[in-house]
Amino acid sequence: MLNNYSIQVVENICVVRYHHKPTFSEVLSSINDASNMGEFNRRLWIYEDTADLQSDEIQKVASLCKAKWPVPSKVAIVTPNDHSFGLARMHDVYREQEGVETRVFRTEIEAIVWLSNDNSMRNP
Repeated sequence: MLNNYSIQVVENICVVRYHHKPTFSEVLSSINDASNMGEFNRRLWIYEDTADLQSDEIQKVASLCKAKWPVPSKVAIVTPNDHSFGLARMHDVYREQEGVETRVFRTEIEAIVWLSNDNSMRNP
């Protein structure tokens, strides 16, 4: 079975792209798969379609991210519509952790510029 997501590393940024509306289990799988690729301090999550997770699922995603990813780090989330944007902002609140910056964007370009602006986040 093909994944609904792809993971690649572009200029030391771990990019996870969901090609269709992801399920909760797909989001969890993508986090595990991406973390198995390395400890990237800069990550970009792109939802090409809407995401529709419940509040408790968003909390679980945020907790898993805290356990899997290094500090300090920067995380950008790109979402296509108002509903997904609001859910991503909820994740942003649950994900709050000292040394971790998260931000939600409407376009990939804005997210990449923001991620690239801090040289201290570059992996060695």
